[in-house]
Amino acid sequence: MMGTAHGGLPDEDLVGSGEDRISGLPDDLLHSILLRANLGTFDAARTSVLSRRWRRVWSHLPDLSFIQDRRDPDSHARARDRVDAALEAYSAPTASRLDIFEPPSWPLVPVSRVASWLGFASRRLAGELRMSLRCGQIFYYYEEEEEEEEEELVIPLCERATAITIHHLCCTMRFRLPPDDSAFAALAKLEIRDARLVGRELEGVVSSRCPRLKELALDVITLLPLQRGGDAAALSIRSTSLECLKISYAGFGRLQVAAPELQKLFLTKDQCHTRIVAAPKLAELYYDDLSSYDNGDVPISHQFIEAGRHLRRMGIRLANAATLMRQFDTVDELVLGVYIPEGVQPYERFLEDTNVLPKCKVLKVFLSLQRHALEPTMLRLLRKCVGIKKLVFRVNYFYTPPEDYYSSCKLLGCPCDWLDNHKAEDIIMDSLEEVEIENSVCRKDDMVVELVKLLCKCSMIFREKVHITISEGGGSEYLREKIRSIHSPTNNVEITIQP
Repeated sequence: MMGTAHGGLPDEDLVGSGEDRISGLPDDLLHSILLRANLGTFDAARTSVLSRRWRRVWSHLPDLSFIQDRRDPDSHARARDRVDAALEAYSAPTASRLDIFEPPSWPLVPVSRVASWLGFASRRLAGELRMSLRCGQIFYYYEEEEEEEEEELVIPLCERATAITIHHLCCTMRFRLPPDDSAFAALAKLEIRDARLVGRELEGVVSSRCPRLKELALDVITLLPLQRGGDAAALSIRSTSLECLKISYAGFGRLQVAAPELQKLFLTKDQCHTRIVAAPKLAELYYDDLSSYDNGDVPISHQFIEAGRHLRRMGIRLANAATLMRQFDTVDELVLGVYIPEGVQPYERFLEDTNVLPKCKVLKVFLSLQRHALEPTMLRLLRKCVGIKKLVFRVNYFYTPPEDYYSSCKLLGCPCDWLDNHKAEDIIMDSLEEVEIENSVCRKDDMVVELVKLLCKCSMIFREKVHITISEGGGSEYLREKIRSIHSPTNNVEITIQP
């Protein structure tokens, strides 16, 4: 059994003194061997038992990786001691990566310990910092703030860090930076998940202390006021370098973004009632907020100022999204998540959302209906997107209705059962050439069949021959037989079933 000391590093007294041919290689080749072996830092340190020549090879490796396995027989305290010992023994002037991961089931890490690891990153890191661990004390969003002072984790200045990813903190993160113009000068990516942040501090760091920041991701974030009792309901981001912004599961009330280089914007369940975005180069927009169906009476404002009217790609879940889509006239690829809950009001909201759709070349539909008819829903989309060249359905999306709901709605007074919404004579598809039906992940064979029947029924409105390709997802003979039984009334439809 190999002896260890210093919290898990090899004991020098037990290291062999013999030499071998590998040990005679230069340090850079030994480093290359360990890197190609893809060892974590703990395992790399264990190579010290090979000979005294190997004793400090690991400590000059550019990457420090401490990925804790939940099945590790060592206790969490011992594993954390080993991280401390490895950082203390590290000999290289800089590290290109520091990665510390602990299983969520482990006990909380003391703030003081994480602060020492961040201190190492501040002094020695010239690359990527990744931390996924629970630090401090568990807090709950619905609880009122305690009178006693909560322990805070201060994020130090890491001037040479190129990427910082911090997940699952159970304490407040603070950016208490020097009053001078010191900055995260090399930082290109910042991702924070599951944490509480002081809103003004976050704004200050992103807007004035990250001159090279290109990607910012905030996930499950609670903003706190600078002082107790202050207002933290708004977040303002101003960056001349930012190209990609992702905000999810965060409620800021008001979000304001001014980013002249911003090209990609992701908003997922952010619950902001007002969004003001100045992004003249915006090319891709992704919006997903089903909570809007639960807050239908709450007005949501989307204002894209200094932005063009054309997007390369828009991915959007239809839920109070009408005002957002009206901001743009044309989209190369429009991805619609059509989720319509049970009830008359949600279907009326769907009709409102789709009253004006941007013109697009490619339309992708992720369909989920609850007790609503398929035919009028799809005819509605075809009617609003007559200029498309390619149509893609993905049939693996949430709940799909039983077979008897495909033709008619069972809800009294629902617009999807109105006779006029089942007519296709006024739809002329001038440009449609290709249809894909994806059925590969969670097979909904009956729904695929109904979609094909609908398209064949509509074949008289196609000006060109349309090729329908179906991904059958595993070789369903039932699906094949059903599709074979469908005969188009014209030669305008060609059906191919892929294995």
